[in-house]
Amino acid sequence: MSRGPGRVERAILDIFNSAPGDAYTVEDLADRVFPGVNRLEKKHRVSVIRAAKKACERAPGWTWSAAEGLGSSLIFWMRYNVLSYASMRAKGDMFSRYRSNDTRCASSSIATPESIRAKIGPGGRYHHHVQEGGAWWRHVQLWIAERDGDDSSEVQRLKEEVAAERAAFWGKKA
Repeated sequence: MSRGPGRVERAILDIFNSAPGDAYTVEDLADRVFPGVNRLEKKHRVSVIRAAKKACERAPGWTWSAAEGLGSSLIFWMRYNVLSYASMRAKGDMFSRYRSNDTRCASSSIATPESIRAKIGPGGRYHHHVQEGGAWWRHVQLWIAERDGDDSSEVQRLKEEVAAERAAFWGKKA
């Protein structure tokens, strides 16, 4: 019989509730859950992963994805918030090297939380995706429609736009 969420899971739920417009790597969460630890060890990462996955089951809309590229760290994000989705995409981009010290990566600069926010913000590399009508905005709108059971003509139009965008990206006819 479960005694409810443990200390690590409660801390992660608090982090999720405090900033639903952000996305968190395992390292981001571990830094906040285990303050004062000089070096994050495997036991810290395993504890955070286990607790964060359970927190996602308890917190509606929260989910996780694997980052692209080397290491494929997990990123926890809010499915119904376009800024959280954008943050996950930016942190998970194989070229961003978010919090990475791996020299095998092609990019020379390491992304920071501030540089990620700048990429999403006005004038940033990914800003056009989060604006109304942008690709990431459409994805989030579709997930919200799925959650709410909406099957209107507007939702059908969004689905067609996403399908056409994917087909164009992969060089296929829609």
